[in-house]
Amino acid sequence: MMGRQRWFTVAALSDQSQFVFSPAADHTPIGPDLGFTIQLSDIPVSRKVGTAPITLTESSRTGTSAFQDRATVFSIGRFPADFYLRNFQCEPLIIPNGGDVTLTWERSANATYELLYPGVERDVTDRTSLELEGIKSDTTFCLRATTGDPTNPVTRILSTQVTVLKPDLDIGNLTVHGSLNAVGSATRLYHYGYQGPGHEFFNTTEVGWTAHSSAGFAIVNIGGVTGSEFRFLLDSETVKTAGDMQRPGGGYSGHSATLPVKCGEKFSFRMLMTGTPVPYSTEVYWVPLGLATTPPTQDYIKHE
Repeated sequence: MMGRQRWFTVAALSDQSQFVFSPAADHTPIGPDLGFTIQLSDIPVSRKVGTAPITLTESSRTGTSAFQDRATVFSIGRFPADFYLRNFQCEPLIIPNGGDVTLTWERSANATYELLYPGVERDVTDRTSLELEGIKSDTTFCLRATTGDPTNPVTRILSTQVTVLKPDLDIGNLTVHGSLNAVGSATRLYHYGYQGPGHEFFNTTEVGWTAHSSAGFAIVNIGGVTGSEFRFLLDSETVKTAGDMQRPGGGYSGHSATLPVKCGEKFSFRMLMTGTPVPYSTEVYWVPLGLATTPPTQDYIKHE
């Protein structure tokens, strides 16, 4: 809203039970780029500890449709006179992955207190500090105080946060606009080389793995081959060929292909040699997405 503009007049019923905000005309249009604020203060509520409801009823419409009443209830807390909860702090505010923090706060004795953060709801009624170890991701801590009649309690919540450098992430979807650097160390999963006449030669090779610890990329490098066909396969519920990974046989050397693999997914590499055997080498590497240290486990290897 640009500047301040008084759009409504305010009137109270004789018993002070309702306040009515009325536009100067029958109604006042409010555009999509504008808004308004209603501010109420010094409203008398019950002296009893607990919550008192305040109902806000809005009469509005969109376009030329009929006006409709929409009600929203705000619960106003009434705390004991000597209640307090303040200075909820986290030290340090920035930590390395796996670092520790100390939470401190000030509070009165006439309430119960709970600390909440992802996956945890902990009673801290008898404490004013807590040390937490091994924080691996950005975390918001909430301290909730509850007091009053259990049938109509009143609560107050304070929050603080810690930022983790290079945090662990657990997300649903990830869209990258730009480059993506996978900084995990590459691990060689498989290596075989045919050195020429007198050495063991396989017409067909197939090796399978399971990516147990992380998602990543399987990369194959083949050198010295003049005739072959190789494929990467993904084994989910059914076996499917990663079509863009397939390289048909026919004079090439020094080729490679990359296959993205999800965490928990099975994948395999299959190579069929054709033509006259010549010296060649085959290597399959694994590059994890992240810092996972456990490479995929080999499930089987077949030579023919």
